[in-house]
Amino acid sequence: MIDIKKKWRTRSGLDVRLVSDQGHPDWPIVGYVDNASEPVAWEGSGCYLGSSQPDDYDLVEVKEKKVMYVNVYDDGELIRHVSSKSANNEASSTRIACVRVEYEEGQFDE
Repeated sequence: MIDIKKKWRTRSGLDVRLVSDQGHPDWPIVGYVDNASEPVAWEGSGCYLGSSQPDDYDLVEVKEKKVMYVNVYDDGELIRHVSSKSANNEASSTRIACVRVEYEEGQFDE
């Protein structure tokens, strides 16, 4: 079941404001897409109106982005930091790069 307290977008990237999880038994999730004046309904799983195929209006959770800074050294060593200031302050003379990494918790790239 969709948690209406979390942040959501449509699969196509439009902002969604969920207002209820007590709608019609088949489509209990109710909200507004991209400041529309008419509400939209979804299944409890976030699928748009019983679509059996992925739909542009399916709900997708917006996860908080996190950032870290990684000092890269000429010997291949990588040291992560919570801020660019920390990365710069703690860098040694053999640092060859400082890389900003933005990620979502649970993200695993191929």
